Amino acid sequence: YTGVPVLGWQQGGPHNHRGLIQGDWFYTDTLASYNVMNPVSWNSASSDVTLDGNASSSSISIANTVTRSCTIRGSLYVPDSQVGILDTVSLTLSNGTDDWWGTIEYGSGLTPQFSLMLNGSSQDTFVTTIDSGWYSVVLDVDYENDTLRMKAWHRTENEPDGWQLSASPGSSWTADEIGFRQFGNGTQVD
Repeated sequence: YTGVPVLGWQQGGPHNHRGLIQGDWFYTDTLASYNVMNPVSWNSASSDVTLDGNASSSSISIANTVTRSCTIRGSLYVPDSQVGILDTVSLTLSNGTDDWWGTIEYGSGLTPQFSLMLNGSSQDTFVTTIDSGWYSVVLDVDYENDTLRMKAWHRTENEPDGWQLSASPGSSWTADEIGFRQFGNGTQVD
């Protein structure tokens, strides 16, 4: 305890600290509180969620109006087998019209890269090697400077010091849902 009240942490506090706006480590099945599209299941053994696209897309999102600058973190899994041509997995922010995706593109027909996408269209890309395994993905929303930034790294690597990708979401854009999506044969998220 630092003496900063909870509301201070949530709203930035006197020292511009950032607080938790949404947390779900999927230790229990909480899918009933999410908006679910297509097959999604909770895995009790690994405490994560499987997005099972079956060569299509699936997603989960939860209402959470993000009106202040914040950082969103998630874990995305790149499978080592049964990878389709266009497989991707993303951490998402949406306002119902404009969906921003912090994406790992790993499909066999794609250039391996991290991308910041608006409604499925790349706004910035970072070409890199994509190996199978868990990745940490971070989206940083900075409303004051009209900036959305992203970085991603394989869990066996160190977190990059700086941001790898950046885009301008537009000064009137605010997110009211956060979540995960995938396109292709399916994967896991946490």
